[in-house]
Amino acid sequence: MQKQRERHELFIAFKSVLKQRQITYKDLAEKTEMAESTIKRIFSLEECSLSKLIQIAKAAGLSLQDLVSLSEKKSVAVSSFSIEAENFLAKNLDYFYFYRKLFFFKEITPLKEECHMGIGEIHKYLKKLDALKIIEWLPEDRIRFLHPRFLQFRSEGPLKLAAYRDWSPKFYQRVLNQLGSDDHFMHVFSAQASDETRDEFLRELQQLSKEFLKKASFELKTQPQLVKPVGFCFSSGPYRFGLD
Repeated sequence: MQKQRERHELFIAFKSVLKQRQITYKDLAEKTEMAESTIKRIFSLEECSLSKLIQIAKAAGLSLQDLVSLSEKKSVAVSSFSIEAENFLAKNLDYFYFYRKLFFFKEITPLKEECHMGIGEIHKYLKKLDALKIIEWLPEDRIRFLHPRFLQFRSEGPLKLAAYRDWSPKFYQRVLNQLGSDDHFMHVFSAQASDETRDEFLRELQQLSKEFLKKASFELKTQPQLVKPVGFCFSSGPYRFGLD
């Protein structure tokens, strides 16, 4: 349901641009060399391949990034937990990981089955998350999430450091254990460079990460059946590979 809503919002944004620019389906059909009926069907069903949508967007004078940005401006917000909630979660990371799983599954039943948790244990977590105003625990174990899809750690908050310290070593170990398989990769390098060169590289890496997330968001909205989990963990420090 969430993915369908996001795809709907993307097409709503696209249709809004067409209306503002007075671009008709006939215009798009001529520029893309598709049948007008095909264009109408795509916008009616709000579904097509990524390559075809990029082609149509280009005909409207939009890039993939433009389309994602327009959709996000209409539908995506970023928020953080309260400092009280972060302080508690930093000291009790099991509650934070429970929330992450709950947000992923959206409902109690699949979470219970996946994590092999008893209903009493689940209720203990729900009660505390409700008290921290992270969720609203409704009758019949229905959940209302009080934060949008994109949750951001406080840059200087306690939860970011605690979660990074706990999760990053586990992530690296899991990747190391599976090196050689198609979907596990690690690249380690070091050099001697000025602070300026290092900072420039980090800025470019951050920008590249943002572009990746935009494209991933776009795919989730348009082709949810193709997406799968993928994680990255970047780090840097004043060390030389094999020397420190």
